[in-house]
Amino acid sequence: MPELRRDPIVDRWVIIAENRANRPGALVVAGHRDDSETSATGAACPFCPGNEAETPSEVFALRSDSAEPNSPGWRVRVVPNKYPALSRKPLAPNDQTTDVYRAPSETQLFSSAPAVGIHEVIIDTPRHVTTVAQLTNEELADSLAAICARLIALRRQPDLKHALVFKNIGRAAGATREHLHSQLMASHRVPPLVAEELRGAARFFEEQRQCVFCRMIDQERDEGERIVCESAAFIAICPYASRFPYEMWILPKQHASHFESIAADDLADLATLARSAIARIEPLSQPPAYNLVFHTSPFDSIAIEHYHWHMEIFPRLTIAAGFEWGSGCNVNPVSPEAAARALRAFSK
Repeated sequence: MPELRRDPIVDRWVIIAENRANRPGALVVAGHRDDSETSATGAACPFCPGNEAETPSEVFALRSDSAEPNSPGWRVRVVPNKYPALSRKPLAPNDQTTDVYRAPSETQLFSSAPAVGIHEVIIDTPRHVTTVAQLTNEELADSLAAICARLIALRRQPDLKHALVFKNIGRAAGATREHLHSQLMASHRVPPLVAEELRGAARFFEEQRQCVFCRMIDQERDEGERIVCESAAFIAICPYASRFPYEMWILPKQHASHFESIAADDLADLATLARSAIARIEPLSQPPAYNLVFHTSPFDSIAIEHYHWHMEIFPRLTIAAGFEWGSGCNVNPVSPEAAARALRAFSK
């Protein structure tokens, strides 16, 4: 029988309806590869070594000491997005719209504000690879270190409040470039979903005097049904109220509210676990298509007791239809328990 499940953090419900997986075409198993780039040599790819002039000048890089900026010799490279969704253009001193939206008045129905912020691209590796599993553990650790470095640098800018880091892998997941990369968008506002998580986590802490994510980890480890894999410091689970088939979260076992506060020694552990976990979902569609999102605390907060940074991974196996768009409630044809069992059984 289909089951209605409530997310323990935010006031969100999903329907777990495994019977719907039997419908023709219920799960999408193939996407569309972008043939506009040269996979073998990367000759036409602006993210490959030798093509540094095809991107804006780098703002950060991990490279050998002898290599000049904006030249080959890098391991990870961070550049401004050439087509940014946020603008860093400064406004006039008397323009206050960077801080607040102009509220509608009796004669004004609509409100707006400039989309001010920073939009960057983190190029994970000079090798022309297309998925996380194709990285080495060392390459993924370098990429995570670069993300930390950028978050630490951007949190020093007083007009920025939060940064969302994400990966789109595959055309079906919104990727427009094949060469593996992340994007970082930092603005003066906390994204609505992150803000909702923060409020839900704060409510739970006020009532229970415990972080809801820490409680979740404890219960998942007690039950074991939804654990995919774990390491000394991190755990990968299919969350109880999964919105999508094979949705997976990666969390630190010890409480930590800001991703950029991760200890250097833990980066290698996280890279190894994340690569292993993500390698289990990549074969679900060919070519692989999934989104990876980092949820971390706002810049203007110090370490907080009620929120726990985490990574969320969404394989793109279903298409939202009328009920999802009209109700805001996802229908998931694969229970997280069944998903975790299948992912645990995967070996590579």
